[in-house]
Amino acid sequence: MKYDCADEFDMSEIFAKLTSASKPMQVAAKDFFVREEFTLQDLRKALQRVTANK
Repeated sequence: MKYDCADEFDMSEIFAKLTSASKPMQVAAKDFFVREEFTLQDLRKALQRVTANK
């Protein structure tokens, strides 16, 4: 028995999504930091930890 993708996927919907204009998203940097009082020193420490693990 041959598998027919048309039964499971709507190819016209997939094609429309692939060819539609993309909408850029912007995310505020503050959303990535849990604490409000995140400082430059905290960032430096975090970067040192990350680079030390490489």
